[in-house]
Amino acid sequence: MVREFAKHNWIESLVFRLESIATRLRLGPWFLRLGGPFWFLLFVWWFTSNYGPWPPQFYPRPSDVLSSFYELIYKGILPVHIIESLRKLLVAGVIALAIAIPLGILISLSKTISDMLIPFINFFQSITEIAWLPLVILFYGRSFTSMTIVICYTIFFPVLFNTVLGVRQVSIRLVQMLRTLGANGVQIIWNVVFPGSLPSIVSGIRSGMSYGWRALIASEMIAGSQGLGYLIFDARRGLLTSRIIVGMIMIGIGWILMDRLFLKPLEESTIEHWGLVTKAGEG
Repeated sequence: MVREFAKHNWIESLVFRLESIATRLRLGPWFLRLGGPFWFLLFVWWFTSNYGPWPPQFYPRPSDVLSSFYELIYKGILPVHIIESLRKLLVAGVIALAIAIPLGILISLSKTISDMLIPFINFFQSITEIAWLPLVILFYGRSFTSMTIVICYTIFFPVLFNTVLGVRQVSIRLVQMLRTLGANGVQIIWNVVFPGSLPSIVSGIRSGMSYGWRALIASEMIAGSQGLGYLIFDARRGLLTSRIIVGMIMIGIGWILMDRLFLKPLEESTIEHWGLVTKAGEG
């Protein structure tokens, strides 16, 4: 008990000191909420890289990584790789969504068919994208097409599965009400089924894009000639560990920006506007 009390007391004291420093520097509370863990990790990295036993070529200092970052920006190397990775993700994402969402709605219109196909969907969803990559390379080589197929596959099944679940959660009462009012199948799908399943679909899109981002990096390491994954894998040949860490940091920052600026707001606004469709039919 005494140790636990001392531990919590030490943590509270550290947080209080950090808040005091942030206040003096006029950084505001956002500094600790958003950047606190990263600044602590940066300090540990700086300390261990400068005073640890590891050589710089294997464990670079933060200053070395920053210099490598500036070099990659100045030479125009990093922007090219970032744009190429985003291009692959965008193309694969558009294709996957254009197929998965309509197909999921069609499958869900029949409970018998959806019950029969859900184990099939789960089976393919459980097969990681890396397992497919060697087979795809045999057909299309180490090309943009191979990587796009693998990324599309990774995004497709989470979106398809969530679309099926979302449609099945739509209240049958709303569907029956529209039928009694003379609505046809297209009107029912457009006015009830699709809006009612949107929260689940968007959640599937967010999950699928996160899986697709990882598949993108992995496929670029194996089959790519450009992109962040290729940048990391290519840097290992010259023991350019600072470039490897730059690529890793950009992968993390890239996903955080996509998720926080686009996917999360899309999911929250969809739930806010359309999440009540199902509840309305249950009331």
